[in-house]
Amino acid sequence: MKNKILILFALICFSGSLFGQTFSSQVSDTLIKNFLTWVTKPVHFDSQNCPAPECTVDFVSSKIVEFDTLALKLSLETIKKENLDSVFSAQDITFMKSQQQEFSHFKTWNSSILPFNYVNPELLSDSNTEKYWELSFPLFTINKQYCIAISNISCKEDHYCFVKYIAVFQRKANGNWTIIKEIMHMEY
Repeated sequence: MKNKILILFALICFSGSLFGQTFSSQVSDTLIKNFLTWVTKPVHFDSQNCPAPECTVDFVSSKIVEFDTLALKLSLETIKKENLDSVFSAQDITFMKSQQQEFSHFKTWNSSILPFNYVNPELLSDSNTEKYWELSFPLFTINKQYCIAISNISCKEDHYCFVKYIAVFQRKANGNWTIIKEIMHMEY
């Protein structure tokens, strides 16, 4: 009996690893990967004001942008103010806060799950890399049709550029995403 309980405990603790889940027990790694791959395509980020190749950013910071309490609070206040309550139920908000807690344990991206060209921003001074993405985990609704995410573009220290972007996204029938509300868009 003791061995059965130990085996059951081990299965529960390691079920994410056994069944291909790395980041979350609530959201699939594939959904996270597909969203982040879509959001980092240059055509989806400020395409009217910054045509390729100037906006092409080929690298992702290895450090995860934390969806901190302030960013989440700002996002939720914007949802209420913009009458997006029909999109985000109270259960969705609870679900998003739960994801935020779950994701807070991760500080760097796992390259075996998210195959981007990673850079360490602290080591860019001698690099040819000028711009790179900084990405948060997307926080999804229960039905996985909407999410809130942070996607920034930064430059290495001596190039002084930064774009901070928090938005609400909706998944379309073809699996791509569209921005339905900008929560924050700052450039300098």
